Amino acid sequence: MALIIPVAAGEAVSDEFVLADGEGVSISLAAGTGSFLSGNEVAEVQYKANSGWSTIGYVRAWPIELRMLVLQAPGTFRVRRPAQARAVGVDLT
Repeated sequence: MALIIPVAAGEAVSDEFVLADGEGVSISLAAGTGSFLSGNEVAEVQYKANSGWSTIGYVRAWPIELRMLVLQAPGTFRVRRPAQARAVGVDLT
């Protein structure tokens, strides 16, 4: 796992990452040490298009089906964490 956004509560944006045809990654939330995800934490997965960044999906602590997003598409991506009440990071595997 690679922590692409450190665990904190403030707004943050990851570095861009590029996927080639046939590559894939998993994106998930990470709680701080001794902490847990309460259900309201969220991060936006964004795709770089001609006109800028477009949100194409979300990783959320709840419902549990949204705790991980598997991305398998060529392109340039990043993850944005909006400011929130509890500290959360984002992992990329």
